[in-house]
Amino acid sequence: MNKELREKIELQNKEITKIKEKENEINKIKDIIDKQNKEIKNLKENEKEINNLKKQIKFLNYNMNLKNFDKSVIMKDDERNMIFSEIEKKMNKKIRKMKKLYQATIDGGDPINFHSKCDNIENTLIIIKSEGLRRFGGFTPIPWKSEGKYKEDPSLRTFVFSLDNKKIYYLQNGGYNSVYHFKNNGPCFGQGHDIGIEGNPIKDNTLYTYQESYDYKGDKYSLSEYEYDKSDIKKVKALEYEVFHVIFFKYFY
Repeated sequence: MNKELREKIELQNKEITKIKEKENEINKIKDIIDKQNKEIKNLKENEKEINNLKKQIKFLNYNMNLKNFDKSVIMKDDERNMIFSEIEKKMNKKIRKMKKLYQATIDGGDPINFHSKCDNIENTLIIIKSEGLRRFGGFTPIPWKSEGKYKEDPSLRTFVFSLDNKKIYYLQNGGYNSVYHFKNNGPCFGQGHDIGIEGNPIKDNTLYTYQESYDYKGDKYSLSEYEYDKSDIKKVKALEYEVFHVIFFKYFY
């Protein structure tokens, strides 16, 4: 074999060796890619499992929470979420329970019945349904009393709301005259009153609303009437009203 041919063969062998080395590198890269694809697949499967577990936990928490929350006959679940969100923001605490203290059509609509069940209890949520089918109410951390006087809430945690309009109305004037206590009245909010129950609203026209202590942002509708006229406040009946004690977890956010 001549020298030139031998050199060609050696050169070819070197090229073949390089090609084999490259093939080995490519195969290693393929193995790495295959492993990564398997890992990605496992991660996706794990992610699905985690998401399914999250859904199950959310469902269990929801059902557990429902057991902790006495049912309102006036307020819907999505409306409750809106009101609870505002209460938690105001109080800087998470709600643990909602316990019904009083329901006018069951416990009797007279003020004496309201005070016997609700006095001296802080953090109460009041929900009212008027005969005009308006649904509204208020929340206050101030415990109800039978004495005849206004109470200030300088913390501005007290508010009133309309479930129909999905709106919350906040205290003005530094919380002055946020609620009113009197033995012959049911729960009253604001001066005037923004929400007033004088006597038994289930039997008589003793429920009315007024725009005074809370900021209604120019709304022409009152809480209990379709059209608000400050010069002609109409007293109506209530089809129902409820009082709930809102109970919080002890820890803060």
